[in-house]
Amino acid sequence: MALDYWAEASRKRPWELAFGLGSLFTSLAQGFTLGGLFGGIHLEQDRFAGRLMDWATPFSVFVTAGVIFGYLMLGANFLVLKTEGDLQQRGYRYALISSS
Repeated sequence: MALDYWAEASRKRPWELAFGLGSLFTSLAQGFTLGGLFGGIHLEQDRFAGRLMDWATPFSVFVTAGVIFGYLMLGANFLVLKTEGDLQQRGYRYALISSS
């Protein structure tokens, strides 16, 4: 859907910025959620006893970075598979960078 809007837009830069920031925000939210869940949920007598910011740990930051780089690699590999020429070469470079 996003690509359809982008393809039809007369001014593409605002759409690119909006979709890029939206994707980054989604990746951040998913990464911190996973980091918070994998880091453990504080329970007392089978009830949540944690604080609001329990998800903000160094482990969560590490997991979030992994999610972001994972999505970058997924997108780069999609470019490699579906395009040709210069765009495909950029996809190869992005895939290499995101796997490092």
